[in-house]
Amino acid sequence: MAIDYGLGGLMVWSIDTDDFKGSCDKEADTYLDYLERYEAIKDDPVLIKALKNLKLPDANRIENLSRRTSYVAANNRLHLRLPEPEYSNYIMMRTINDATTLALEEKRIFDEMDRVARQNEVTPGDDPGASSMVYSSVLCVAMSLLALQVLV
Repeated sequence: MAIDYGLGGLMVWSIDTDDFKGSCDKEADTYLDYLERYEAIKDDPVLIKALKNLKLPDANRIENLSRRTSYVAANNRLHLRLPEPEYSNYIMMRTINDATTLALEEKRIFDEMDRVARQNEVTPGDDPGASSMVYSSVLCVAMSLLALQVLV
């Protein structure tokens, strides 16, 4: 939730004692907020443009299946692969590690989407560019031709 407000950080405490020496079970909704954010952006046109710059691993390639990357791309679409526990002990500690990595990947995607969105913005103070130059040139030529016809 903090990432929704542009906040970040990490707090460390004695996970070993909170995890009761590694005997806690996995919770069902551990990655729910990540899933909600993924569902909100997966069809966003800005994301499709951002994917071209992100160079995420290809989900269709076999060698990328073993990588611990959660966000992958396939056919110009973003896919989220939630981390699964590899070992049965210290699930809470491993979940914190996986969630931290997932948050960093997610932030990279959101930062690129913001960059792409700002790149396409036109602000009121922007230079009108070449189109106004062409327009004024055409107008000048038309006025000159009109003046020549009046004189002839």
